Amino acid sequence: MSDFPKVSEEEKLIARFLETRFGSRPRFFVHRDSPDDPMYVAIGIAENYPAGGLSTCATNGVSNQPIYDLAT
Repeated sequence: MSDFPKVSEEEKLIARFLETRFGSRPRFFVHRDSPDDPMYVAIGIAENYPAGGLSTCATNGVSNQPIYDLAT
């Protein structure tokens, strides 16, 4: 398996929205427990937004993960 997960169309839409909102393209870092783990979250960081010296973070890909019902 590749080190980078396949990016869904929904994730691309979210990334485009964040780019529009932040006024610049955020850098995304993929976090997962191991390189072959299919579950991941991408963390987008926009530096100097909303003001100089500040950074804004957003997640992308969380909605791709199943929600488990631990009560069953």
